[in-house]
Amino acid sequence: MITRVFPVTKRSKSQLEENLERKIQFALDRFWPMIQRLEVHMKDVNGPRGGEDKLCTIRARLLTRRTLVACARSDDWLDAATGASRKIQQLMARFLAKRRSTRRKKMRSFARDVEANSIEANSAAKVAL
Repeated sequence: MITRVFPVTKRSKSQLEENLERKIQFALDRFWPMIQRLEVHMKDVNGPRGGEDKLCTIRARLLTRRTLVACARSDDWLDAATGASRKIQQLMARFLAKRRSTRRKKMRSFARDVEANSIEANSAAKVAL
């Protein structure tokens, strides 16, 4: 898996990257085996004017070739990263839940078909005797 962080300022790069990496690893710990590539983009939208202008975008490319994207804005870099990591965590959990329910439905219908076929085969065998 490739993880790239795109910081805005070189001065705070190491501390920002460290904190951001720690937050994202904590949020996505159980999903790491499913992630093929993870990109984190940090952007100062308004520049020096201030306000809620720090934007964090996290893009996760899964092994299933699906891409999930989460964005969050805040007045602080770390708060924006925290919000985006929470959102991507919720997206991943929702994606997995939908995937599991679809698989279960398929397996249940397959089990019913197998059971119906075995009952028909047994009744056909009894009739033949």
